Amino acid sequence: MALAVVNSDEPALQTAATWARDHGFSKVVDQLEMWRYEGEPSKKLADELSLAEGLASTTVAPAGSMPPTVPSVSTAPTTSTTTFAPEPLVPVQDEPLEGEGQWLPIAAVDGADAIWVTSTRPLREYGSVRATFVQIDQSRLRFGLYNGDGTPGGRDWVNGRRIGEAERPRLVAAFNGGFRFEHIAGGYYTENREVRPLVDGEATAAIDTNGKITVGEYGRDLTNDGTWVSLRQNLPLVVDNHVSVVDRHSARTWGADKGGSVVVFRSAFCALDDDRLMYVAAGDVDISDFADILVNAGCATAMQLDVNGTWPQFAVYVGFGTSERRGVLVDERMSNRDRYLNGTDKDFFVAFAE
Repeated sequence: MALAVVNSDEPALQTAATWARDHGFSKVVDQLEMWRYEGEPSKKLADELSLAEGLASTTVAPAGSMPPTVPSVSTAPTTSTTTFAPEPLVPVQDEPLEGEGQWLPIAAVDGADAIWVTSTRPLREYGSVRATFVQIDQSRLRFGLYNGDGTPGGRDWVNGRRIGEAERPRLVAAFNGGFRFEHIAGGYYTENREVRPLVDGEATAAIDTNGKITVGEYGRDLTNDGTWVSLRQNLPLVVDNHVSVVDRHSARTWGADKGGSVVVFRSAFCALDDDRLMYVAAGDVDISDFADILVNAGCATAMQLDVNGTWPQFAVYVGFGTSERRGVLVDERMSNRDRYLNGTDKDFFVAFAE
């Protein structure tokens, strides 16, 4: 285990937990995490948002200095032609912080903003909880599913554990996938290979032949009918038709053996009514409150992705048009900004410019 920790870019505790799971100690790790994360969020009001410092202090490759076909990552408005900037999220605290709920464009494609980020303290009772929201206009993007060493495993993938050198020039963003297989009933299909059988009723992120993502319930909203190149399942839906549906399932479904009391850093991916997508990271929070955060932010259909530690991660990348890329994280609680460039144990999603 010591060797595994030393050779990993991940935090030591996270790496140790991964090693233990890979060597037959998954149940022990599960129990330790239950003891660590049970309880409720603090009610002490946070005095800052969760946006990463780099987003607020660094302007990279201003759009005006680049050809119009080149995406930019910038804290300032680009020379965008879009008229579809997101509506601000309404703060629930009596005294909003500067910028709370206001969308900041962080990536543009062909001169038009494509990705925005904001942060709020979304739970009035639990003021310590902070959430980061990333809205995505996928009309200008193409997505792919990449495969980690441990999930799904194997090394003969076209899209492997890291984003390859040839693919990096058009890279825009990347974010985490779902749970390890021992924690879900659902399946995994990609590159014409069904790694695990797909299960009706499970939340599914589906990528079609045009590189566009749909979030839905397998067997109802979509099936493996040849339309999709990748299907990643992760637990049942947490939001369906704008309503939290976590109470339709037992607390154990969400990884909690103690009445749903596990309070952790969580991530989710959802579809909005205007065909855009949203990635959300919030914590520390239980599944019920997390679902409410998603509903209040406008999610029509949402699935939970990975949780715990720094596994939730969303990065945009500077240096577009070259193979020399660097990640910029959207949330200060995230780490290992170049995880998806250097290689990772778990699956992840990648957005490229069309």
